[in-house]
Amino acid sequence: MAGYEYSREEITIDARAHGWDIFKPDWDYLQSFPALSLCSLVGLSVGLSPWFTRPDWVFRCAKPYFDGKRDPDFDEAVTEQDSAKAEALGLFLKRIHIAVGNLAPAGSLNSISGIPQGEATFVNVAEFLAFAGRLGWELPEEFRRFDAEHDLNYSAHEAKTPLETNGKTTKTNQLHVLIWRVFLALKSKGGKPTAQDIWNEIRFRHSEHDVDNIIQEVTADVIEWRSCYGNESILNRGSFDKTLSNLKKNPPF
Repeated sequence: MAGYEYSREEITIDARAHGWDIFKPDWDYLQSFPALSLCSLVGLSVGLSPWFTRPDWVFRCAKPYFDGKRDPDFDEAVTEQDSAKAEALGLFLKRIHIAVGNLAPAGSLNSISGIPQGEATFVNVAEFLAFAGRLGWELPEEFRRFDAEHDLNYSAHEAKTPLETNGKTTKTNQLHVLIWRVFLALKSKGGKPTAQDIWNEIRFRHSEHDVDNIIQEVTADVIEWRSCYGNESILNRGSFDKTLSNLKKNPPF
């Protein structure tokens, strides 16, 4: 069990100070981080602000509050929206148990430090999104966009491969190369291929274009792929249009 710097009472005081508006993450700020604690990531998967994702606090304080167990001297009356929030917190508790149970070496979620610490374990955001995608978890649109942001900003050792350009070796994201290759192939047949046209081509005929064999699986909602270095990642359909737009502005080759 991970140690905590703040008590449940302090978190409850903060929740009351914010009017129990605990489902309000700062998405723009959080997408800047390549790794977050597992409880923060699972919290974001249901739209919960990371500060309020301590599991025992959610179980003993937050969920009972939204279930209607309140102090009339301090808390407002129950509203119609509270049942949905209680349901989201129940989903958070289920998902955190699943996520912790899938930490390496038993599962596919790797600790950044190499030492798993339960829900306090820091995990790569892209890796968590790939994990959530494999389980079919529904995620807030704002969280799914993290995949596109990190996909456009991979470091040289993450899912990139050398590419010769005018005699110079550069680093290029392999999935971007594949997307661009498909775009050019469809464009050469005439017309202006849409993002959906390109997605369908990758989904149903990726073997005709995937010379690096990076594609693992493609559905209507997600592309799962593995780089030449063995790094697994996903690209969500909701992020695909933005990725294609950026590639048109800055082609990989």
